Amino acid sequence: MIGYAKRNVLREQLLKRIVANTQNHVLSELPEDIDEKEVKAVFGKVENAMKEGRIDEEALTEAISQYQDATRRRLSLQERKQAINRLMEGLESAIIVQLE
Repeated sequence: MIGYAKRNVLREQLLKRIVANTQNHVLSELPEDIDEKEVKAVFGKVENAMKEGRIDEEALTEAISQYQDATRRRLSLQERKQAINRLMEGLESAIIVQLE
């Protein structure tokens, strides 16, 4: 019963961990011509959106899954850049923009 009551908290913690692990993976194999600050900024925006409840979890997990699927095998430099760029686009699109 306690687990059921805490399921949202557990899901959020798991999602945060997945995002952090993905960020670490991207940064560990980042091609030289991709700006590390920009990558960190996108992940920072995702983290803030998660804290504020402005994240489309389905879009977020889909973007990360596609990146993980693409990087399961050894990629050429160009393929790795494309996978990272698609991930960045997917992360950005997972952020729900609140209209004022």
